[in-house]
Amino acid sequence: MISARPVTEEVGAILPASLPAPSAGRSRMPCGCSTSTRAAFASLAHRSERLPFVQHVFQSSAGRALIIGVDRLDYSKGIVHRLSAFERFLQTQPDWRGKVTYLQIAPKSRTEVPEYADSEQEIGAAAGRINGAYGEADWTPIRYVNRAYSRATLAGLYRGARAGLVTPLLDGMNLVAKEYVCAQNPDDPGVLILSRFAGAARECKAALLVNPYDPDSVAVAIRQVLSMPLTERCGNVPGALGQRHSILGRPLSQRAAT
Repeated sequence: MISARPVTEEVGAILPASLPAPSAGRSRMPCGCSTSTRAAFASLAHRSERLPFVQHVFQSSAGRALIIGVDRLDYSKGIVHRLSAFERFLQTQPDWRGKVTYLQIAPKSRTEVPEYADSEQEIGAAAGRINGAYGEADWTPIRYVNRAYSRATLAGLYRGARAGLVTPLLDGMNLVAKEYVCAQNPDDPGVLILSRFAGAARECKAALLVNPYDPDSVAVAIRQVLSMPLTERCGNVPGALGQRHSILGRPLSQRAAT
């Protein structure tokens, strides 16, 4: 398998490629970000949500909840599996149709390599099929774009997205997960849905961990995040994090009844 390039190349991250282990008595911020790094990216996100392009994206969503995924176009990122999970969500949660938009940003990468070219075609076909099956004249379920955006633009988009989808099949320390968490508005935060196989899963304690190979698990997580009350998203409900993990660990028949 061809090794993937660092995530910093695809998103222009200000976060370091590796983070030092905390010393004794030193607190760690969510998802392993230091206080200063978190503050810097949060400040960037706060400023960037006022960028004309970022505002236009959310205005064009017409008040719909936004789910965001940002990945280099790479078969190891699990984008096809993620699209299948979103399709499963639309199948099982018809009340959410027309109320949520999934924005997948996937800059092209190594298109001369057959595996990457095949992945690009598969992802495009899946997005088109889902949009054709569930879309309406005034609503496109999936916005799929193959271009890169600036660090500031991504920070603003992260801040306004209700959910961040980071579900690689196998990955190192995924910095998109860290950036999404650091960008959130503390008064109205989104929630990270994270592959348990991502290196960041060891540090992102506030994330919902899912198996990216299981579309039902990811679909349940999407439904849970979109339905999550503000108090729980802000972490004000005692035991909320434990409840999230326990729900995702149940059989599908039990989770659907939750």
